Order: sequence, then structure tokens, then C-alpha cells
Amino acid sequence: MPRWLGPGLAGYVPVDDRPRPTRNIPAYADLLTRIHPVGSAGHCAETLQRTAEKTGIDHFIVMVEGLGEHRRTLENIRRFGDEVLPLLPR
Repeated sequence: MPRWLGPGLAGYVPVDDRPRPTRNIPAYADLLTRIHPVGSAGHCAETLQRTAEKTGIDHFIVMVEGLGEHRRTLENIRRFGDEVLPLLPR
């Protein structure tokens, strides 16, 4: 689990000043990896395709910066284009 996830979640502030319960960080990380395209190229493509079929959307905004390092973020972008996009229907 990324070291920054706990401190990052602690920094969230509801806009309406209501109290926000503390999240179970391992459970939240598990949720994020279940609903977002995280994993092998095949798994990522399947997740995106399933989301498109269930929602009817045909465009995605993809955030690939979660690694926190510029070099690794650029590598994620390259891999997404080279390995995931070719698996998706056009």
C-alpha cells in the first residue's frame, strides 16, 4: 500500500463541515483496486470495457499519477498506451 494514502486521506475535508469518519485504509485501498483499472494490461482493459458497457460512456479521463514520481508516471502513461489501449475496442 502506498505510504502516502493514509496522510492523503487524513487531509480530506468535507465541504459542508460535517464530521467525516476515519477510513479503514487497507479496506479503502482494496476498494480502489477493485473499481479502478489497476493491475495487468488485460485486467485494466477488462475493467474499462466493463465500465463502458455498464454506463454507456465512450470516453474516459484516466489519472496515472498515483505513483508520485515523475519518471514512473511517464512509464505508466507509456505502458497504458502500448499495452492497454490496443486491447480496447475503437
